Amino acid sequence: MIQFVIASDFCPDWSYILRCPKCGDDYLHHGTVVIYGRAEDQPTTVAVSDISDPTIIGRENPSPRRDAVGIVMDCEGCGPVGELCILQHKGQTFLEWRS
Repeated sequence: MIQFVIASDFCPDWSYILRCPKCGDDYLHHGTVVIYGRAEDQPTTVAVSDISDPTIIGRENPSPRRDAVGIVMDCEGCGPVGELCILQHKGQTFLEWRS
């Protein structure tokens, strides 16, 4: 897993603008959204990428203990970036990039 720093710029009209962790560009596009679900501290994770057809996909949960959401991102400047993850661990919420 490669972790990147979450870089952003404040924009009064839109809160924060996310920047590409590779090239710094601020033109990112959302791709597949993955929901990682598990009962607290359970080893089994259910990862679903399409709510209308909840097929379990084989991806590792970015959170070691709780649920998470992953958004696959592409950059207009440099192409595929990876997955922006929102995860919970011990009651705290984290943002991280992973490839």
